Amino acid sequence: MRLIFTLFFVLLFSVKIKTQAQPTITLTEFASGLTTVVDITNCGDERLFAVQKGGKIKIVDLNGNVTATPFLDIDPKVKSNGNEQGLLGLAFHPDYATNGYLYVNYTRETDAATVVARYERDPNDPNKALPDSELILLVIDQPYSNHNGGCINFGPDGYLYIGMGDGGSGGDPDNYAQNPLEHLGKMLRIDVDNGNPYGIPASNPYYGQTDTLPEIWALGLRNPWRFSFDALLGDMWIGDVGQGNLEEVDYQPAASTGAINYGWRCKEGTATYNAGTCVGLGTLTDPVFEFSHANGNCSITGGFVYRGVQFGDMYGYYLVTDYCSGRFWALYPDGPNSFDSYDLGVFNTYQYVGLGEDIYGELYIAGHSSNKVYKISEANDCNPIARIISPGGVVCEGDYVYAQAGKGFTYTFYVNNVAQTPQSDPFYPVLQGINSYKVKVTNTNNCSNTSSAIFINGKDTPSPVISGPTEACLGVTATYSVENKAGFIYQWTVTGGTIVSGQGSSSIVVNWVSSNGTIDVVVTNP
Repeated sequence: MRLIFTLFFVLLFSVKIKTQAQPTITLTEFASGLTTVVDITNCGDERLFAVQKGGKIKIVDLNGNVTATPFLDIDPKVKSNGNEQGLLGLAFHPDYATNGYLYVNYTRETDAATVVARYERDPNDPNKALPDSELILLVIDQPYSNHNGGCINFGPDGYLYIGMGDGGSGGDPDNYAQNPLEHLGKMLRIDVDNGNPYGIPASNPYYGQTDTLPEIWALGLRNPWRFSFDALLGDMWIGDVGQGNLEEVDYQPAASTGAINYGWRCKEGTATYNAGTCVGLGTLTDPVFEFSHANGNCSITGGFVYRGVQFGDMYGYYLVTDYCSGRFWALYPDGPNSFDSYDLGVFNTYQYVGLGEDIYGELYIAGHSSNKVYKISEANDCNPIARIISPGGVVCEGDYVYAQAGKGFTYTFYVNNVAQTPQSDPFYPVLQGINSYKVKVTNTNNCSNTSSAIFINGKDTPSPVISGPTEACLGVTATYSVENKAGFIYQWTVTGGTIVSGQGSSSIVVNWVSSNGTIDVVVTNP
């Protein structure tokens, strides 16, 4: 017998935090013993992966301990002597736990070209990738040593996004960023699950066109050194390094269909840079935030929207910094495609080159000159996020509501306002019928918050047990049945016999014509 039902998960949730105010952040040393870290990410578990510019990737646990043996070492393949060259980006496949695929972006030792390649996890050691498993997806020639981009990320759509700089020098002398037949100065989008070695998503804006490269998703970028996706909403945030005056944050809502032109080299930020290249470009999209090179600023390091649960005052803010000054800013929504900005101050001058997110949504940042990783925290560490989430669509008894997890958190679920036993597991089973659910979360400082309640109608989950004879004579009919429940749908499958009557009901009559036979039933509560 078989039981088949499908759950569709949507973002149906309740979150309760205090009224948003400007966050007050702190940076604390988290990990040391690293060399020129440029990127930090996770693979869907509690490990962090620190990308070292020279060609090695190290694992860091959530206590800040660094493994001595690299997770991946491709140093011989990587040209890293240039200031903006090296192993620059890492992204794990959305199904990494199953397929073990990871993707890197590096400048090649032999010719300084940008290489985007896939590697595989060692099937015998989860803390090791196979350096000889390389599958090269893309090779893009670089005319100069700078403006290589380097950041790669999987979007919420499952496609791989690749940020490409304009090829370098200064002022984009060959106007690559506006050339539709060049990968340089673009945001690319490819399908790593189809095609050889990759495919072009049919939803790419220039798919099937001959006058524009089909990989292009957006254009007019100078050097999108770091970009990220909002883990909750799916919006894209790009930190695009400026020329000599302005650094910019570009924004793309999750519903975007691409083909956005961010303006370089016609514009630097909101200012005209090279008016002679502006003719015929159509609509240009200005940044949602920019800052000048005053006060020691020189180069933006794009960040993340904070979606962790430890620090409620930071929740929903996009954090961004400058490489030279160490100044941080926070952006928060103020209407469609509009954001308020807050100057959070200067936090040393460690040449912050990349931010990263752990499995819990907590944020970290790499100091290029200090060779350390720092955790970004809130000065107020007593306002955890209480967020309860339900599966959408049809919800059955035994499915789960859950709280967004925080490291070391305790969860007390309430069913119809009755507290259940506190637990470390952020999941709680749905009961049959209409019930209310909320959750109280308590962090490691013993600070708590409680979510608002959500109401869920937990439907009776089918659990059919077939009754009937296990032996029967050939040519003789036999009756088989499961519990009859009003409104349920019954679909029977028989081998070695024929269904005489009852298909679609809880009971069928079978005429056996073979010495071996099977009966399956799929019961659905619509």
